[in-house]
Amino acid sequence: NEIQKNSTKAAAHKASYIAALYSSTFDHNYFLNSINSISNIKIEDIPGIIVPFEKRQKINIYIAGPDFSNEPNRYYFDELHNILKFHNFKGWFPIRENGEATNKENKVKTEIYKKDIELLDRCHLMIAVIMNNDSGTMAEIGYYKAKNKPVQVSDG
Repeated sequence: NEIQKNSTKAAAHKASYIAALYSSTFDHNYFLNSINSISNIKIEDIPGIIVPFEKRQKINIYIAGPDFSNEPNRYYFDELHNILKFHNFKGWFPIRENGEATNKENKVKTEIYKKDIELLDRCHLMIAVIMNNDSGTMAEIGYYKAKNKPVQVSDG
């Protein structure tokens, strides 16, 4: 039935938009107000972003999260990498790019920190994977929010 297909598509679109609102804020009242403000909007009027496949490689995506070599859930980051690659996006994983700071001398830790900041600045948006209340991920989210760059939060 065509009406049912359209209403299902509209509901999925609206649900995706609400999920994006939810993951883009830590302010519950802002989230509730945002949801209330879209209740009377036609689904076609909700803004979205479409990036042509061939232009996606130019969008740098910073992947924040505890992607440590000893992390039992590291497979999640491998899967995220594969998904981004399949959709022609370039995901940047700071630990894989710049190394882990664990058990290194302060000079090396400082160099890793500088490279991580350069990578944060070079990327256009962030996917933050929340696991184990990783303080580094929280700091990266704060850095991006202070620069008014978009952050998408995922619970690994």
